[in-house]
Amino acid sequence: MCEPFAHRVAEAYRWPVDELARLLEQAGLAEVERVCRGQEGDRRPYAVPAARAVA
Repeated sequence: MCEPFAHRVAEAYRWPVDELARLLEQAGLAEVERVCRGQEGDRRPYAVPAARAVA
């Protein structure tokens, strides 16, 4: 489930990366890369999947 959070510009959402990857696959996309960053001081960890259309 996504989690809303206050962003400087507009409300944004955190998604569990595995759930987001599953939704991308259901939409016909294939994950080709995932960039992850661990906890760094006050900065939260994050992961960003990159996907492309499946031919």
